[in-house]
Amino acid sequence: MVAPLCAAANVPLVCNDDLAAALAVPAVGLHIGQDDLPASEARQLLGPERVLGLSTHSLTQAQRALALSDVLTYFAVGPVYKTGTKPDYPAVGLELVQAVAALKPGLPWFCIGGLNLQNAPLVRAAGTQALVAVSEVLLAQNPAAMVKAFRGD
Repeated sequence: MVAPLCAAANVPLVCNDDLAAALAVPAVGLHIGQDDLPASEARQLLGPERVLGLSTHSLTQAQRALALSDVLTYFAVGPVYKTGTKPDYPAVGLELVQAVAALKPGLPWFCIGGLNLQNAPLVRAAGTQALVAVSEVLLAQNPAAMVKAFRGD
């Protein structure tokens, strides 16, 4: 199981959209989308110590996430670019990243969706605090080297 590896590395493990799975393993966090259970309800069920994140796809949703800073641990903005991971979601573009960055969020946030080594510098320049690359890393011949490339190591 991955949970002990994450715990040993002091890296939080976050389950996507599955409250039951998150609750089944101590200390596992939860990431929810706009159509999942409300963040305040998820927080009540998870308790105060676990990580709780929320996906946002518009400036209004990001502002609502910021209003939940006492409930959420972080929020995500995306998909920035079209992605095969979420083919039904339209890309939100760099304009949304810039608009969210202009809010100067007091809550940690990151960008996700269609990110690769070529467009990551643009997303960083638009103001994201962090980014998440899924396919580019998971499909790489050497995922560890790809992570290092994203980090600039």
